Amino acid sequence: MKDKIYYKYRSLNGDNWEYLLDIILNNRLYCAKYNELNDPMEGVFYVNNRNKEYEEIDRLVNGKESVRICSLTENSEEPLMWGHYADGNRGIAIGVKVNKNTIIHPINYNGRKDFDLITVKPEDLFIHKNPDWSYEKEIRIFSKTLFQKIEIVEIIFGVRTDIKQKKLLTKLIQKINPNIVLKQQNRNCQNENLLNINQNK
Repeated sequence: MKDKIYYKYRSLNGDNWEYLLDIILNNRLYCAKYNELNDPMEGVFYVNNRNKEYEEIDRLVNGKESVRICSLTENSEEPLMWGHYADGNRGIAIGVKVNKNTIIHPINYNGRKDFDLITVKPEDLFIHKNPDWSYEKEIRIFSKTLFQKIEIVEIIFGVRTDIKQKKLLTKLIQKINPNIVLKQQNRNCQNENLLNINQNK
């Protein structure tokens, strides 16, 4: 669905500004290795001892090392996401679109799956997660490269975003790409009202 908007939550603390500028200036998102993600069970798979296929196990172990993952969410109004990934509502959510030919992989929150070692691909190891993570409503894009190209369509400020940071980012967006829609989160974690900041204050 080429018109679907996905979201990336970001903090505005410290070095995060450098990463944010890279996202905005280059229209791209970083694709992480599985061991850089916050779930320690990423890429874990189990094998029945009676049917070990050592060559296939090696193929998966080696193959998953080359997979890079761009994680996004379908939900811009989830309080837990704002709390965990946007510095307790002090950060932002970046709404993006991806190329219509990009393959989107929704996460299945059905726990760890028993795989057929002959047919499973390394990427298949990363589309099943524990139900405890289901609030994230995550989708993933798999890549062999460091970055995923995206189109930024909106930026949502958290209800606790620092006003100075908000003004600075608003000016930056207006100069770089005024077509990006700026929104404000309210205290119910809903996104409402186009942001309207008096730049002369």
